[in-house]
Amino acid sequence: MAVISKLAQKRIDFFLEQGLISKAPTAEQLAKAEKLSRTVAGPLQRVEFYIKNPMQIFPTKGKKDALQRKGAVRNVGMMPEPGSSPEFVSPDMDETNALDRSLRWLFRISPVRFGVQIFFNPYYVVPGSALDTPSKWIIEHTLHSPHLTALWDVQLLLPEPEALDKLRREAIRCRDQNGVKPRIYRALVQRDSYYDYLIQLIEQVKIFDFPQPPPRYTPHFENLVKYLVFAAELD
Repeated sequence: MAVISKLAQKRIDFFLEQGLISKAPTAEQLAKAEKLSRTVAGPLQRVEFYIKNPMQIFPTKGKKDALQRKGAVRNVGMMPEPGSSPEFVSPDMDETNALDRSLRWLFRISPVRFGVQIFFNPYYVVPGSALDTPSKWIIEHTLHSPHLTALWDVQLLLPEPEALDKLRREAIRCRDQNGVKPRIYRALVQRDSYYDYLIQLIEQVKIFDFPQPPPRYTPHFENLVKYLVFAAELD
């Protein structure tokens, strides 16, 4: 029998109290919605993939291009109007610093990248909607994993203003400081201005201004509020 954890219920109740959803989905409805959403490959699926595609382990040009495309977040200051296509910025790789350049190259080796991400966040691969994932791990995931859109992750933190503020502080730190952790995180996301995007997105989400997802993305699987509405309507 499906159940809703206390943390997940707290987050759902927040959106209900704010009038962002008209009714809360049941545990059974959430379970159905998660089956319909995009699945995230776990460690075993990753191992199977690399056994079948061994060249994908190495820092090939294709791997670099894929990470940069994934990190090509919307141009800060040019958020699209509803229904319009988002603008994207080209990667802003800083290749002048030898350490940054080496880290970025190193983290294109899949086992190294995955190992470092797991070290900083054991919840790197989270099941389903992540409604019951602790905020500290959502923060870490959002900071070091490249996102074409980080809206869902930021929305998960809305019921906890202190968590949202911490994400903003850490994003500024990752963007502006040159300690070991900020350098590692910038190398993992593969582009520095990801953090500018994230900082602006946090401010938008705080006032319930949720930007549209990138083209070809299903809105109710990228926007947590739309997802909860979708789930509550399932039979």
